[in-house]
Amino acid sequence: MKIIQSFWTASQDFQMNSFGWLYPRFHVIGWALSCLQLSKFYDVELYTDKNGYDLLITKLGLPYKKVHVVMDELNTFHRDFWALPKIKAYMLQNEPFLHVDGDVFIWEPFPDNLMSEGLISQNLEITTEYYSKMWDEIFPHLKFIPAEMEKYISKVNNYACNMGIFGGNDINFINRYSQKSFEFAAKNSDLHQGISGGNFNIFFEQVLLFEMMTEEKKNSAFLIQEVPLDNDYIGFGNFDEVPFKRTYLHLLGHYKRIYSVCKLMETFFINNYPSLFSKIYEMFPDEYPLLGTVNYTFSHLENKERRERFLEDARQDTYNEIFDEVYLFNRDLTCINLHPFLFECLNNDRNFNIKRIKGSIYSQEEDQAILTIRELNEEKTIIPIDEIDQLILDKAEVEKTYYSLRSEILEMLDDEAAELKDEFITMIQERLNYYLKNKLIVVYSV
Repeated sequence: MKIIQSFWTASQDFQMNSFGWLYPRFHVIGWALSCLQLSKFYDVELYTDKNGYDLLITKLGLPYKKVHVVMDELNTFHRDFWALPKIKAYMLQNEPFLHVDGDVFIWEPFPDNLMSEGLISQNLEITTEYYSKMWDEIFPHLKFIPAEMEKYISKVNNYACNMGIFGGNDINFINRYSQKSFEFAAKNSDLHQGISGGNFNIFFEQVLLFEMMTEEKKNSAFLIQEVPLDNDYIGFGNFDEVPFKRTYLHLLGHYKRIYSVCKLMETFFINNYPSLFSKIYEMFPDEYPLLGTVNYTFSHLENKERRERFLEDARQDTYNEIFDEVYLFNRDLTCINLHPFLFECLNNDRNFNIKRIKGSIYSQEEDQAILTIRELNEEKTIIPIDEIDQLILDKAEVEKTYYSLRSEILEMLDDEAAELKDEFITMIQERLNYYLKNKLIVVYSV
């Protein structure tokens, strides 16, 4: 099956505009990572505009097998219509295909049985008041509404298809849907003049698809079988869980604007694609003002050496007490690489060492204790902690085995709480994962 992606810049400057992400650099890293992970398993074709070609092909050199420069035709539309290039890409297909969004990342091929289906999408979702409020704001400004939307408007149906991936073998239906979706958008192309038009995409893309499928008695196969609420996607940005717990991530909606998620994605990218990161570093010197002090040469070998050196220094308490950019950079590379080891140990109840590392500052804000974690480029992450966190982290100030830490915590339980031993062990394991994710500890073999 043909695998495609679409990217429309709407004549925006990628170095100045974040395209819905927290910072512009994260947008570019996301695109690069999405393509590179897909290209491990498939030949991927790109549908883009001239500016997109300049960024993804000329500047980054991403390994697309074929590139179609066709999206400049959309420049009569406002940039709020971010789903429109996807619809246009669907319209251009005359053979089975799967479109994958530029904020989707995979660590294994899509299942063969999924790829043989007539219609394919990421998952079914329940539309709640979250979508209803958007629709209520948009509805009075619409000049055209397809008849297929009637059951959504009358609240007979309350579902939509999340289209992080979309396609299939039923090209005739996909063509009908794409034409209707494009018409829905085009006949309301001035919507942005009255309101912010960004939320309209959900309706001419995802809701319309479900309504047309229902009317024509079509079924979609879903990559993900769970049916979440439209604003309740959990774990879709967990880069600390790939590939051992998750092999598919989608930074939909607010995930693109969460610093900790974007930072993990960036660190994963540096760890796995250091030479390409050098190009992104050159594009965004102002977003990496202090990285030059690290003397980084952008290689896999150097990444490995930095991780080994940091872990050894952490074990021996010989790392730089200044906690400069070198320390922070090496810490980031090390911690994200330790998640598979921690998962394997916990999953098999295997003992290992735990050691708290420096680089966070404790403070109290009203009734909440917090840790401020220093990040590269004078950025920071702030997380809440409770008494259990303080207890575990204090015990890990000196090297401690998992077995001994677990025993010490369990011995502190009263008789009533002791009956919940398994729940407390699960809690300890979850907290250790949380600490590693936030670069508060390192873990290593006994």
